[in-house]
Amino acid sequence: MRARRGRQRGTGRPPRRTSGDEFLVVFPETTLKEGLAVAERIRAQVDGTRFAVRADIRAIQLSVSVGVAEAQPREGVTALVSRADQGLHRAKAVRNRVHAGAG
Repeated sequence: MRARRGRQRGTGRPPRRTSGDEFLVVFPETTLKEGLAVAERIRAQVDGTRFAVRADIRAIQLSVSVGVAEAQPREGVTALVSRADQGLHRAKAVRNRVHAGAG
């Protein structure tokens, strides 16, 4: 994901794991529309990728669900991440989707 993300925006900042299978990626100076487009490109690149831990185990098909939010004036980091998380939970409900957080 790091290599793909770097090609998308060229920020050089790696994603940060927040819990289990969730990562936080920050795109500075990016509108919600631009963020949704980048997230959709990442989702599409991963969609259908097959991954096997070992050769003797059947490969699994990867998917990505993404929540996106744009920082609002005077909004704290906690509120911003909470809105992105809301979008993530909506995306996970149908799997392999990109959703904007409320707000």
